[in-house]
Amino acid sequence: MYQNIYYIVCIVLILVIVNVRYLTNKNKFRITLLVDGILNKILLGFLLCVILFENFLLGILFMILLLILQMENINNKQNIEGFEDYYKNIC
Repeated sequence: MYQNIYYIVCIVLILVIVNVRYLTNKNKFRITLLVDGILNKILLGFLLCVILFENFLLGILFMILLLILQMENINNKQNIEGFEDYYKNIC
């Protein structure tokens, strides 16, 4: 029973990792809200530690997912949801 759930979670994590770059801008903004912020990173780090202690393969897949999300957040420098820096040319 648990072995089937384990395989399903592994497959879902792999599919999410592969399809992150094909998300819409709205969903990329939601990922930015999830990954940005010090408190969010601390909580995701604790969650990563718990998953790593429970199951090594799931922890590695979750770590890869977090790294992909962080890289997507860094690469996504366009204005999303109408946020523009109006004061960038003043200084």
